[in-house]
Amino acid sequence: MNTPSSEKFEQLIQSMSAKLHRLAQRLCGNKADAEDLIQDTLLRAYRHFDKCRDLMAFESWVLTIARNTFIQKVSRRKKHAMVSLNQIGMQEQIEMVVDDNALSPYDQLLRSSMSPAIANALAKLPEQSRRMILMVVVEQATYSEIAEVYRIPVGTVKSRISRICAKLKTTYESNMRRDENLLQMA
Repeated sequence: MNTPSSEKFEQLIQSMSAKLHRLAQRLCGNKADAEDLIQDTLLRAYRHFDKCRDLMAFESWVLTIARNTFIQKVSRRKKHAMVSLNQIGMQEQIEMVVDDNALSPYDQLLRSSMSPAIANALAKLPEQSRRMILMVVVEQATYSEIAEVYRIPVGTVKSRISRICAKLKTTYESNMRRDENLLQMA
């Protein structure tokens, strides 16, 4: 049954559908997982639509739900991986717990889609800085959208992104010099 709020929700989702699909595809890397992520995101967003206080920030709110849903899914997969025993001659599957020291979901994403030097530089950033720069690079979020998500002024976002980029550059260059020195020593 279509209620005024469900119609409004559908209208808002349609206006940002392409951006949600791009984000899901980038995060998941394949169409099937991206579609699952979109479905889970829309379900969560619809269930909590009444809690979205600012419809102007709706797009950022939904994209944040998508990102958090992705992180939760990767975390669950990391902790409970299914292993086929056919490879070692058994006909069953068992669930094994993966080492808690394994890479975080963000680190897995970074390492799978970027050069090791850039991924290492990003991994050294504080969590909030890493999320902020990923919003710019991966989600192609505007400074205004980031400001809405973090509830800070646009000018603050600009200065933080600038500092983050400077830190990334310094760390990246340091890593590259270290790697060159190691190669020369070999």
